[in-house]
Amino acid sequence: MYESGCLKGLESNTGHASINAPEDEEDKIHWLHNIVVPILPLLKKAGADSFSLSITYHCDSGALGFSREEIQMIAEMECDLPIDCLIDCQE
Repeated sequence: MYESGCLKGLESNTGHASINAPEDEEDKIHWLHNIVVPILPLLKKAGADSFSLSITYHCDSGALGFSREEIQMIAEMECDLPIDCLIDCQE
């Protein structure tokens, strides 16, 4: 419920939830796909209208890519895909 402003007293229909793959999981996209895809219809029915899969890539150099299977799984999760690339500088 909004506490102040022109919407004071009205119910808020915004929210946020996170599902994080375990750090020791080698195939994080597959792990998340197995969790998210089955509950996607329930999330939409509850009012969720946007989803994102956030990836943080740690490297000293190089490129980031996805296999065909990973791209398919990402598409099935119906999500945006922001990627943060953190370059570890070795001096």
